Amino acid sequence: MTEKKPLIALSEGGRKHEYLAEMLQRDGYAVNITDGEKARGADFYIIPKLKNARSFDNCSTKVIEYLTLEDFKSANGILTAEAAIAVAMENTDFALSGCKALVTGGGAIALPLALRLKALGSFVTVAARNTAKLELLRADGIFAVDLCFAGGEYDVVFNTVPALVFDQKMLSAINPDALLIDLASLPGGVDKTAAEELGIRVIPALALPGKHMPKSAAKVIHNSVIKAIKEMTL
Repeated sequence: MTEKKPLIALSEGGRKHEYLAEMLQRDGYAVNITDGEKARGADFYIIPKLKNARSFDNCSTKVIEYLTLEDFKSANGILTAEAAIAVAMENTDFALSGCKALVTGGGAIALPLALRLKALGSFVTVAARNTAKLELLRADGIFAVDLCFAGGEYDVVFNTVPALVFDQKMLSAINPDALLIDLASLPGGVDKTAAEELGIRVIPALALPGKHMPKSAAKVIHNSVIKAIKEMTL
C-alpha cells in the first residue's frame, strides 16, 4: 500500500516559489501552488505572512509564515545584502570601492551589508539605536554611531529600518547627491515627498532576493520551512 504524501499548499510567489515547490516535491511532499481558502485541507500551508492572523484558526492545516522564522531572517538578510549592492552598482556611475556608504539599522540585513561594503573597499558607517549591536559592529572593524548622528557626506545610503528614519531633518543632513536605497518593509523609512523636494534620489528596494536570485531565495525558504515542519511533527 502506497503511503500518502503529506500535502503542502504553497502561496503564489513567482519564480522563487516555483523553485521552492520543486525542492519540496523532491523531499517527497505533494505541492499545490494556491492561496487563501483553497489552502484549507492541506497538511501545511506555506506563506510569507498571513494577512489575517486568525484566518486559519480551528483548521487542521498547519500554517508556516516563513517571514517570521528566525533562521529565514538571518539567511535572507545575507541574500538581501548581496542584492542591495547589485542595486547600488546598477544605479550609480562610480565604484563602491572608495565611496562613502551609510547603512542604517542593526538587524539581519545591516551587518552583512556593512561587511560586504567594507570588503569592496567602501568607507562604511553604520547608524543604529541598539548599543549592543553597535559594539558588535565596532568589533568587526565597522565605524558605528547612534542613529541620531547619521548625517554626513555619503555617496550611497542604505536604509534597513522599517520606520520613518529619513524625515525632513535627517534628509537635510545627508549629501543631496547621495543615492538612497530603501530596503525597509512597507511603508519604508523615507519621507519621499521631502526627499523629492531636496532632490535626493530614492530607490525603494523590496523583496530583492526573489527578484535577483530566486533559486537561492527558494533554498533559504526551503531550509527554514523543512526545519519548521519537523518541529511541528515531532
